[in-house]
Amino acid sequence: MIRTAKMCQLTAVIPEKYFQKATSTLLELGQLDFISVKELHPTISGSLKTVESNISISYLRELRKKLESLLASGLIPLPTLIEENEKHTIDHIQLDDFDKIARQTQEIDESINGLRNKQKQLQQDYLAANQMISQLEHALKSKTKEQKNIYSSYLVVRSGKLLSDDENNILSLLKDLPCLLVKNGDGGYYQLVHLKKDIEKIDGLLTAQIWSGDDIQIGEEGINLNLLERAKDRERAVVQNQHRLKESIESSINDNKELLCQLWRKVKIGESYFAIQQRFNKTGKTFIFSGWIMEREKKKVSEAILKSCEGECYIEFMDAREAQVAGLSAPVKLETPTILKPFEKVITDFKTPAYGTLNPVYIVAFTFMVMFGMMFGDAGHGAVILLTSLVGMLLGKKNKKEQPLFNLLIWCGFSAIVFGVLFGSYFGYPLFKAIWFNYHGAVTGEHSYGPIGSIMQVLALCAWLGVGVITLGIVLHLYNAVCQKDFISFFCDKSGVAGLLVYGALVYIAYYFLKDKNFSKVTPLILLICFALPALLFLVKLIHHQVRSEKGFTFSSIFMVILELLIEFLELFSSYLANTLSFLRVAGLGIAHVSLMSAFFTLADMVKGSTTNVAVGLTGYWVLIVLGNILVCALEGLSAWIQTLRLHYYEFFNKFLVGGGIAYNPINIRGKGDA
Repeated sequence: MIRTAKMCQLTAVIPEKYFQKATSTLLELGQLDFISVKELHPTISGSLKTVESNISISYLRELRKKLESLLASGLIPLPTLIEENEKHTIDHIQLDDFDKIARQTQEIDESINGLRNKQKQLQQDYLAANQMISQLEHALKSKTKEQKNIYSSYLVVRSGKLLSDDENNILSLLKDLPCLLVKNGDGGYYQLVHLKKDIEKIDGLLTAQIWSGDDIQIGEEGINLNLLERAKDRERAVVQNQHRLKESIESSINDNKELLCQLWRKVKIGESYFAIQQRFNKTGKTFIFSGWIMEREKKKVSEAILKSCEGECYIEFMDAREAQVAGLSAPVKLETPTILKPFEKVITDFKTPAYGTLNPVYIVAFTFMVMFGMMFGDAGHGAVILLTSLVGMLLGKKNKKEQPLFNLLIWCGFSAIVFGVLFGSYFGYPLFKAIWFNYHGAVTGEHSYGPIGSIMQVLALCAWLGVGVITLGIVLHLYNAVCQKDFISFFCDKSGVAGLLVYGALVYIAYYFLKDKNFSKVTPLILLICFALPALLFLVKLIHHQVRSEKGFTFSSIFMVILELLIEFLELFSSYLANTLSFLRVAGLGIAHVSLMSAFFTLADMVKGSTTNVAVGLTGYWVLIVLGNILVCALEGLSAWIQTLRLHYYEFFNKFLVGGGIAYNPINIRGKGDA
């Protein structure tokens, strides 16, 4: 839980006769992250053969994607393959099953192909109508303002008689062109509006048997509001037809829902089944495979493999450290409770932690909520974010499109509510007494309660928050260094003991200088220790790197080491100063949040007092308050979100998070199919 899950590497040799049964067992277990046996044992790679499947994985993948496309067209979510607690045995998969599945899938697909073709034609009709509306609107707008109409010169209005008296006939001829056919009185007279660039094409399509008495107008003379309304009517009709057609496709697919879900399960399981078999290698009479499993699952996995082979197999385990010596890297599994998964995503989007290091999810969950709450501490605004995120989650589930971002925003909303209560802020109003301190009073100079009573104290509070977070990052780096047995990094790194001493000295000096405006209370002995010892440690690291890189240490490299030492100190001072000052943005966002709300309240009071009509004054007051809260909630919420991520990525994670990890990815059919 505190560190990444402990892994071990499994290698097994099984007789040929248990090949199918062992494959099914491994698929049911879903615990093995396969690795190449040839890479594991290069000396025997020449005697191993790759298992060739009788069916192509790419064929199954394409078949699965086709089924998923059909399910998506019917707004049907991917089904669960096998429930977590379900006991299930995967029977031997027959190859001819997939040919049958492909035929069934093709039949369902062909049954809606006609509807899809109509959908494509309707989309073309919609684009044509939309283009015609755009041209007509520009033409009428220019005509109304009595300006030179550059848009109407793109349009042609033909007046004539439709001899066949069949609108559908002429429209079928013109279906690929943006145009509009409008009846103009009785007797079969029509107006045809199209783009000037299509005039030659339409001349070729309108024969004497279809259209006569052609009167062509290019320009604004023939354009009127009636044509625009008819174009909009056509667009609305197309949209209605699109909606009805979409419902027809969904209904047709939902009629086959159970069959499609069943076929998808078979293909998905088959794809995983043959993917496992392709990870095997073969000798004369045996099969060999290897992969990573979590150490706590070692007994369960080994017993299942032995049972599938009736005890006739050989299984060997290798500790992750032994595997590392052999040049193998263990995959990383962060064991995070489901409720904290959103914070795991924040970490892995930056980098995947190295194997055996700290799992920082619990710490990041705490620091993330503290930073966001300090910048956006308002219980009312937090409740809005929380409720909006819950609605977003529900709509996502309804539309079969889950949005993981909403899971994290729920935590942010909760954080804002907690800090809003601590600051006594409810949509900018002090409805209840602050539990910690009155943030609004501290910013506006109307301090009435709490230990923080001015903007300078708010800035100091956030500076101390930065000191705490950076120090925590250094401590976590020390923990990771111990886990990896990297004692050079533990003592000599900028985030190690040397960096901690220098940073402590800088904080010590800054504290007494800001407190007493002089350095009289700064103890020279402490400073000597905090700067001399880190310098010695940095020197040890530089010499160590010099020796490792050049296979020895010569006097000619002394100058370079001294120069690097000076650069190391300068970089350390500047980076830690910049990192600490970056946390003042926490105060900046919080102060901006309060200031904006105060400004809107002031404006609302001015509107209310500017009229003798009480009803008008109150209406204007509340309109401004509501609009102000919406604006602040949107802009400040987004800013607080961005700055919280930035502080974690650039000021916190860089101190301790060791990247380079490879995510644990076993072939698994448990849980959701889209997981």
